[in-house]
Amino acid sequence: MNIGKKKILKKLINEKNSIFDFIFISSMILVKEAYMDKQFVVITHGKFAEGIKNSLEMLIGKQENLIAVSCYVDEKFNLEKTVKNIIEEYKDKKIVFCTDIFGGSVNNYLSSLVNDVDKFLVTGINLSLLIELVSDQENDNCNELLELSVMEARNQLKQCKKILLEESEEDF
Repeated sequence: MNIGKKKILKKLINEKNSIFDFIFISSMILVKEAYMDKQFVVITHGKFAEGIKNSLEMLIGKQENLIAVSCYVDEKFNLEKTVKNIIEEYKDKKIVFCTDIFGGSVNNYLSSLVNDVDKFLVTGINLSLLIELVSDQENDNCNELLELSVMEARNQLKQCKKILLEESEEDF
C-alpha cells in the first residue's frame, strides 16, 4: 500500500468516521487503482487524436488515463521516439493504443510492438469506440475489453437514411 493510501485510511480511522465511510473510501481507492492500471493512447494522423479526446471529455468528463498524440503535424515529429517515450512513461501500465486507420504508418509501426503482453492496439478509432474503452475501467482483461468495445462500436455504425425509411414504412 503506498503512502497516500495509508494517510487517507489513517485519517478516516482517526476522524472516527463510520464503517460505511471507511468501506466507501477504501472501495474508491481500489476502483481508482483498477482505473489507473490502463493507459489509453489515441495516436492518429494530424490533429484527429486531439479532437476526439476533446469530444470525449466534453461528453463524459476528463480522463486521467487518456492521452492524445497528433502525428506528423510538424516536420520534427518522430513516431518511433514519441512511442518509445510513451512506453517508458507508462511502463507500469497496460497501454492501449488507438489508431485511425488500418495499414496507415502509425498503425503499421505500432503493430510491431503489440507482441508485448502489456501493449494492445485497436484501429479505426471513433467516438463510440473510445467511449466504450474508457468507460469500462473495471474490465482488467484488455483483450476482452477491446473485443466488447469494438463490437459495441460496430453496433453504433448506422446508415441513417435506410433506418428512417424503414421506420416511415412501418408507420403506414
